[in-house]
Amino acid sequence: MRPTIGLIGPESLARALTDRGAQIATARESKDAARIIRERDDLACVLITGPPDPVLTAWATAVGSRTEVVAVGAGWPGRVLASPVSLESLCDALGLEPRSGDGARIVEAGGTIRGLDAQHEEEPAAVPSADESVPPAAVIDSRPANRVPSWARSRPASARQESSKPPAPWGNVVLVVSGRGGVGRTHMAVHLAEVAARGGRDTVVVDANAGPGGLAHLLRVSGLSTVADLAAGASEAQIVIGSDALRGAGGVRVPFASVLAPDSDQAAGPGSSPEIYKRVLGHLVPRADLVVVDAPAWWGSSSPGAHLVTSAIERGAAALVLSDASREGLVGARRFAVWARARTQHVLGVLNNMPSRGLPTAEDASRHLAPATCTAVLPYDETVRLRAARGEVIHPLLRLGARSVLEALGLGAE
Repeated sequence: MRPTIGLIGPESLARALTDRGAQIATARESKDAARIIRERDDLACVLITGPPDPVLTAWATAVGSRTEVVAVGAGWPGRVLASPVSLESLCDALGLEPRSGDGARIVEAGGTIRGLDAQHEEEPAAVPSADESVPPAAVIDSRPANRVPSWARSRPASARQESSKPPAPWGNVVLVVSGRGGVGRTHMAVHLAEVAARGGRDTVVVDANAGPGGLAHLLRVSGLSTVADLAAGASEAQIVIGSDALRGAGGVRVPFASVLAPDSDQAAGPGSSPEIYKRVLGHLVPRADLVVVDAPAWWGSSSPGAHLVTSAIERGAAALVLSDASREGLVGARRFAVWARARTQHVLGVLNNMPSRGLPTAEDASRHLAPATCTAVLPYDETVRLRAARGEVIHPLLRLGARSVLEALGLGAE
């Protein structure tokens, strides 16, 4: 399914984005486009071009409370891209796949594009609307990084000696926690890693669930090394699954590395102990730019994984707590937020799978998750599950939420 993008901009830009996998909600006149965008609740983001004016600026500020606003040129609210910007960079910002040569195609502040092929500079028929039937789009997925991540490089003797020093505080670790299962914890962990990796950071996701975790299932792999292999004599480097190895095993293409949870026959053994996971994190922290931990559901200090979560927070890890609209989820998320906030300032929240109608405001959402700071409210979208079932794990809506979290942590795009 193509991401739907609201656009205040020229038709030539709408056509170019349509050619690169987007559905566009727009109109020729800015006021008509603004009305169409305001009435939709399925937008991945809103793109604005042209000089700001007071009316549209106020409108964009209001729209930004429920979806991401991306603007080309200064003076707009939201995420501003310096003008001029390459079409390739604009596609990256919108979660689209650029075409060959887009790095040389320049988008001006008004939305016009220099360097498009002649066929795009003509005035064809009207731009396809987001309601029209369109052919299937390419998978909105990340391209694997070409460079070898730091954790996978051959390390000289001097580096091995240096790595034996006490680990630095775990300020590059993000724990993804929830008060109950089934709220999208693994999906969010994967999207945090994907957005960070696309921004140029060496990133690893660690599935810290005791027993068969959701990461291997989501990435569609089996039979690979797991964290439990450490107890059987494997080295830390051997249980980190790179993107190429994951793809080679038939898994989904992602730009980050993974540490998988124990298989069913390993779950009850020593390979799933908190000490094993602390050993893994101790290995990854000095080598990766970001380590995202998909932690078990939390219901108190006796929860599975509580010892690991406590140790990580004490070492400086940030915590992201997720909840859906259920009472159990909200009560559990707030219980964890209160516990974590007493130990660290870095506690964020996301409301996920919320009913599309009557989405809470940012202020109401923060009250639900207090004392955690709510960074995103994401409506329920059936296409998240449907795409994942087809092996398309990356979804524009969750990318939007992940980007908000990383920006709140000071880990936005480099």
